[in-house]
Amino acid sequence: SLSGCSTSQEYRTLDTEVKDVIAEMISLMQRALYADMVNQFFDPKYVEQYGTATVVNEYRFEQNDYFFRALRTCEQINPTVNTTTSLVTFNHPNFLTAINFKKVDGRWYYMPE
Repeated sequence: SLSGCSTSQEYRTLDTEVKDVIAEMISLMQRALYADMVNQFFDPKYVEQYGTATVVNEYRFEQNDYFFRALRTCEQINPTVNTTTSLVTFNHPNFLTAINFKKVDGRWYYMPE
């Protein structure tokens, strides 16, 4: 059906967009540009609530290679995509919680639990 076709196309688009964001996040972590990663790609409300420095300390590679490894895993797996709410969710047995990305005003953000 046509609707099924457009849905799968939309799925692929959202999946590709989020995986591009994940690749950028990984690149910033590899270069130790944690504040850039947090300010560009983390839910702005979350960053506003806790402050960039606190979030950076929580997600820095030395502190948390779990998050780095989880993002690497996200690159390899197919997420669940809600095209209505623009929410992309990655689940994996190694993840403590699902990893969610949401599109807000045309930009993708990681939504911490």
